[in-house]
Amino acid sequence: MAEEYLARLDPEGRRFAGRAAEAWARAVGDEIAKHTAGSALREGELVVFVDSAVWANELSVMAEQLRGRVNEELGEDMVRSVRFAVSRKASEERERRAAEEQHEAINGPDVADAVGLTEQERMQVEHVASSIDDEGLREAAVRAMTRHLEWKKGITRLNGREKRSE
Repeated sequence: MAEEYLARLDPEGRRFAGRAAEAWARAVGDEIAKHTAGSALREGELVVFVDSAVWANELSVMAEQLRGRVNEELGEDMVRSVRFAVSRKASEERERRAAEEQHEAINGPDVADAVGLTEQERMQVEHVASSIDDEGLREAAVRAMTRHLEWKKGITRLNGREKRSE
């Protein structure tokens, strides 16, 4: 009953397009997925946009195998065929992801061991938190400030070592 109602609301089956796109990414793995961007499901044909003619040709050879994986991922035989189309959007998406990965590698989070606070620093943390009336909240604030300051001291020590070694 519900399926019939949905079919009347969406006679072209667009509600399946998002599921097929998600299934594509899971079914093909990271290497293939990074050379594709987006897809469209039209009357059982999954159109996948790729970043180069070389990839389009390579994937066309594997189309039937990939179609089977996508349908297996979907749990139903929704995709009857797969076609690959070269798209500037796919190549721009690949370049954007590569730039993000490079940015993250260069500017990623600083990883450093925490450095314990001195007695004076602990007293300062407790003094700052003393204005909080609620005891549980005050203790949580002390723990949070302590962890943050220990992390900052670790980063400072790490950066000091990096500068000395240059």
